[in-house]
Amino acid sequence: MRNLRRLVLCVFCCAAFACASASAQTPTPTPPSADIAPSGFIDSDDLRVFSQHWHENETDFGPVPGDFNGSGKPDADDLLFLLEGV
Repeated sequence: MRNLRRLVLCVFCCAAFACASASAQTPTPTPPSADIAPSGFIDSDDLRVFSQHWHENETDFGPVPGDFNGSGKPDADDLLFLLEGV
């Protein structure tokens, strides 16, 4: 019985480690336009940059980061687009 418990625990730990390692090393393919902070992932850095430009209007210097739909400012529709990529 003790050996069976050890075997089950070992298999569980190995499986959990393999899943965590695979997900940590393999980037999720994302649309390039939703990756504001170019890291290859849509993550908390992208959400941070998006929140810094929330409702900021487009300027003469070009579009505002996070304005995915071209409305001139990052808004709720752009936030939904960003979150769909997470």
